[in-house]
Amino acid sequence: MTPATGVKTLGVRGIRVVFGDTVALDDVTLEVPAGEVTAVVGGDGAGKSTLLRVLAGRVGVQAGEVQTLRKEQIGYQPSTSGVWGSLSVEENLAFVGQ
Repeated sequence: MTPATGVKTLGVRGIRVVFGDTVALDDVTLEVPAGEVTAVVGGDGAGKSTLLRVLAGRVGVQAGEVQTLRKEQIGYQPSTSGVWGSLSVEENLAFVGQ
């Protein structure tokens, strides 16, 4: 998953994530080329948040390959914690980024 230019590509190949009896992701592959915007779209329970947590190094996989950045290079703000409703999106990002 590394392009010929030497620029690191993020992504997952054939990953499987299981929480107890629930299979959250099964044989998922996604390549995110450096310098490009990539959207992951799906309904509730499709595994989007789990995939992001895998890429952020917050959830391990039972199978497959993960290529991501070092923890210090990733900004990850889950929507379920650390977000203040009285602040705008920009203000929340600035606060968390500090």
